[in-house]
Amino acid sequence: MKVLAGLTVVCVMASITQAELNITEEQRSKLLAHHKACSKEVNVGDDVAEKLLDGVFPNDKTFKDYLYCLSKRIGFQNQAGEVQKDVIVKKLKDSIEDPSKAEEYALKCLVEDKDPAELVYRVVTCLQESTPNLLFAQ
Repeated sequence: MKVLAGLTVVCVMASITQAELNITEEQRSKLLAHHKACSKEVNVGDDVAEKLLDGVFPNDKTFKDYLYCLSKRIGFQNQAGEVQKDVIVKKLKDSIEDPSKAEEYALKCLVEDKDPAELVYRVVTCLQESTPNLLFAQ
């Protein structure tokens, strides 16, 4: 199964190869740049991205802030923190076995929250629970 193009930004560790991610070299470079920028902005180490690769979503502020930074950089949320449903649906269609279910998954997981970091955390954890193979290459 393809890796979710946008949210795979969490997979940018240098040890992850282009083939494992099923992405182009250009996409890999962008993902690495996003990871580096967000790591610096939020002041986290590579262990945070490693947790994401393992499917672990710590319920803590630092992790959520890192995830929010990534989400803005890849276009899942705008600068005001609002979720961009169309972007998420498009990425889902490109990543799941049955693209016709993309809208269903997006609608199920798009929630409201005043805190944009909490919002993206809730969306991502919902997507992972709804489609377990979506975020991580199996």
